[in-house]
Amino acid sequence: MFDPIEGEFRPIADAYGIDLPTCKALGIKIVSWSCKDPDGEPLPRKSCISFDYHNEKGSLWGQKIRYKISEEEKTYSFPHADGKPPLWLMHRWAKGCDTRSLVIFEGEGDAAAYYQFTQGKYPVVSLPTGIARRSG
Repeated sequence: MFDPIEGEFRPIADAYGIDLPTCKALGIKIVSWSCKDPDGEPLPRKSCISFDYHNEKGSLWGQKIRYKISEEEKTYSFPHADGKPPLWLMHRWAKGCDTRSLVIFEGEGDAAAYYQFTQGKYPVVSLPTGIARRSG
């Protein structure tokens, strides 16, 4: 277990077009957070988007914090969480759920937008760490 970072439920319309009811339903909050840039230098504390991650039993596993360094660059962290992260929202699709139409996104914001658009009728998940970029 870990101590969740306290935050506030607010719509994240600027970033993803997500309304307040969807943020509350999916555990998306605004938190105050500081982290380090890719070179290891500390970054100032500021408001960031937090996504609650739950294990398959529905217990809170951790929080993924999206820290925007600049308009082009952002970084993510899973503070206080141990082990391999589960797929985001996988806990919402219990056994017996029709997952033949499961939609997988690379980002939580896009998955949340799909969830909102479909009013939560269809299973959707997001990869916790994205896919590796390859050059060439």
